[in-house]
Amino acid sequence: MCGGCSREGPTDWLTPAVSSRAAREVAARTVSELAAATRIQVRASASGFTVHRPTGKVIVATTLSAVWDEVARGADLGLDEPTHPTAGAALLPHVPATRLVLLVAPSPYRLAAEWAPDRVLRLGETPVGGVLSSGQFERVLAWTPRDASAALAAVTAPDVRLRARLVAVLREGAGPHWASDVEAIGEAKTRAELAGRPSGTVDRPAMTMPQAAAWSGGMVATGRTAGRRLSLCVADGHVVMDAADGTGLSVRPAA
Repeated sequence: MCGGCSREGPTDWLTPAVSSRAAREVAARTVSELAAATRIQVRASASGFTVHRPTGKVIVATTLSAVWDEVARGADLGLDEPTHPTAGAALLPHVPATRLVLLVAPSPYRLAAEWAPDRVLRLGETPVGGVLSSGQFERVLAWTPRDASAALAAVTAPDVRLRARLVAVLREGAGPHWASDVEAIGEAKTRAELAGRPSGTVDRPAMTMPQAAAWSGGMVATGRTAGRRLSLCVADGHVVMDAADGTGLSVRPAA
């Protein structure tokens, strides 16, 4: 394998942000700049990336997550935000139509009454991917009364990502810091969350989508999102990039 073929390969949460060769070239340059201390160079290929170590070794990486797995291995990286020109018009990422919400709460009924999902399912009893595979639901509310980490893993599994975009992670009262507390933020902000605009979103209008993907991927890979949320609104406000607790959530058009 040389990484230069055009066959389809594995995807990750950042794939919608780097679906074109031009976008991958921007992301590759950004990763190389962020990891300059390692002297590693990342380059785009027709189907992914190649990671070039100073020793001359070349590693094929099909996704940005795989790139960061190689780049961050054994390295202590600062990862300041990348410098960037004005973003200009953004090519919106292609994402599944089904909207998925994760709720950590004793019961789903309060939020279900407000959001009116097509399907409410309790995690641990019904596989999310199985529900989504029918393709008949536009809005799915997945909930758990506890074990938020397992719930987060369930709604970000590869088969789920193929069929739905995770637009919100919410909790009622006590719970993980990376989930927004609907009891604290009020109705208006809860509605914004359900529309895909997380509380605490950081606006970076001049950051391009592939630059933001490169930086966000590095933040996740190096543990800087452990126990917290990183939500960026980039590309002139057109795209939201969301990660939490060491997990990439989604890349999607802004509400």
